[in-house]
Amino acid sequence: MSKKKALPRAERLTVDEFFQSLPVPVFLLNENRRVEKMTPAAAAIFSGFSTAAGGDECTFGRVVNCIHSLDDPRGCGQTPSCEECPVRATILEIYATGQPCRQKEVKLTLGPDGHDCYLVISAELLALPSGCKILLHFEDITARKKAEEKLALTKDILDRAQKVARVGSWNLDLATNIMLWTDETYRIFGLQPGTPVNYDRFLQKIHPGDREYVERKWRAALAGKPYEIEHRIIVNGQVKWVREKAEVETDKRGNPLRAIGTVQDITVYKQQETDKARLQRELLHVSRVTAMGELTAALAHELNQPLMAIMGNVQAAQRFLTPATHGQDPDYEEIREILADVVEDSKRAAETIRKIRVYLKKSLHKPAPLDLNTAIREILPLIRSNAVIKNISLKIELAPDLPPVKGDRVQLQQVIVNLVLNGFEAMTGEGEKELTIRTAGDGKTVAVSAIDTGTGIAVDNPEDLFRPFFTTKNAGMGMGLAVSKSIIEAHGGSLKVENNRGGPGAAFSFILPVYEGD
Repeated sequence: MSKKKALPRAERLTVDEFFQSLPVPVFLLNENRRVEKMTPAAAAIFSGFSTAAGGDECTFGRVVNCIHSLDDPRGCGQTPSCEECPVRATILEIYATGQPCRQKEVKLTLGPDGHDCYLVISAELLALPSGCKILLHFEDITARKKAEEKLALTKDILDRAQKVARVGSWNLDLATNIMLWTDETYRIFGLQPGTPVNYDRFLQKIHPGDREYVERKWRAALAGKPYEIEHRIIVNGQVKWVREKAEVETDKRGNPLRAIGTVQDITVYKQQETDKARLQRELLHVSRVTAMGELTAALAHELNQPLMAIMGNVQAAQRFLTPATHGQDPDYEEIREILADVVEDSKRAAETIRKIRVYLKKSLHKPAPLDLNTAIREILPLIRSNAVIKNISLKIELAPDLPPVKGDRVQLQQVIVNLVLNGFEAMTGEGEKELTIRTAGDGKTVAVSAIDTGTGIAVDNPEDLFRPFFTTKNAGMGMGLAVSKSIIEAHGGSLKVENNRGGPGAAFSFILPVYEGD
């Protein structure tokens, strides 16, 4: 054995008091590997005895001997873990080597039910007048270990949840400029977990085109503004989109101390938004083409007038240029006037074709200040020609000094055309047919209405008319009004239909907010 420590006489005289007063589990084992003395706390760990148990009584010694069976290689046999009991093995090793044990953490299985506890063991070999003893100290860390296990489980659940939701979290110490990231945050930014990061390293991952925006928003957050932004980052050469939210903690004087935030990978969501916008543009384009198909006759009529005028003028010019039978020169002034008329009619036809091309063109949603009266006047030639063909009286009631709205000109014109065509189709038979296009404003909103004198709305729920693929027409697709409603709602407005009061027909109308500047 190693050199034994002698216990001073003054201390030997108070060993009993020493053991009785200690609040921690401590045992004194003799050379026969039996418990000679122990503190009351020692009994509480293994046997649940009252704090009165202990002292020179051998009851606890029998209990310890039963549990650990230091003299039996098989252990006590009460549990399957007895032969591998770490406490028993530690004590026997100290007896054999004389080497002290410092803060050894072990897991101990107790009782027939095999419940586990966790201990930290410290042991020292002592040379006392009565022989060599082992001073054994146990610290029960079961509660701490259970808490650590629960914390580890909670962290694992959190890590899994963040991975599923693609949401990471972070903490920034503003005094040290050190950031702490969860594993999912590292994954989102394409870094290995545990890589040291600070705010500057974070900025390096941000897309150069968004870096100034992020810094500006962060400075505003440090000044007390909300921090909820979307921006791009560069990960392994690829662009990703993230959404970040954070709160800044301050001291009593309002000085920022730290920030806690979340970061969510929204790359897939952004791609879906892009695809949705593309499909929406395709749908709007199909809807416009469909409406233009219904206006084919009106288009032919609208183009036929300037083309016929051009033909008539050209034929007249040809006659004027025919060699005079009576020796008179051609009337060049008259020919100039005829050619001027040809130019004007050509411009008129070209303008009609230009408007059709603009109307049918695939384009992005480009909101801008817009006068709805002007937008209506631009499509009136097509609408008026269609009304003439269908023998419908068209009334235009445009409110003077109508305030502008903010919207996409082509899309809003598409809505007006759809509403007017629906009104035309609702008027059948030989009775009076009249459609009124009316605008009105109240200072806060602008309303556009298409009022017909047709059969009115016969469905139980008028809102059904705006559902996709719902139609009351034999050959209808049921998309025109649904698309119109989506356009108006995208402009911050509303679209409704109601039967006329005191007369036949129905009125489709939409309301948009007045443009008050950006």
